[in-house]
Amino acid sequence: MKKFIKSLLFILTFALFLVSCSHQTPAERSISSQSCWDSVKGEYQSYFDSVEKCIEKQSDK
Repeated sequence: MKKFIKSLLFILTFALFLVSCSHQTPAERSISSQSCWDSVKGEYQSYFDSVEKCIEKQSDK
């Protein structure tokens, strides 16, 4: 009976933890991180565009 109560208590605690985590809203990005992303977004997209072109060239061969 003790084992059953411990198992039930563990399951209830774990379920409570999952429910509490699922109801939390993600934190908004800070203004500074958004401005950092805006400053590097062009380079980031340019890099992946060049990688994509390279992959296309390799697959055409």
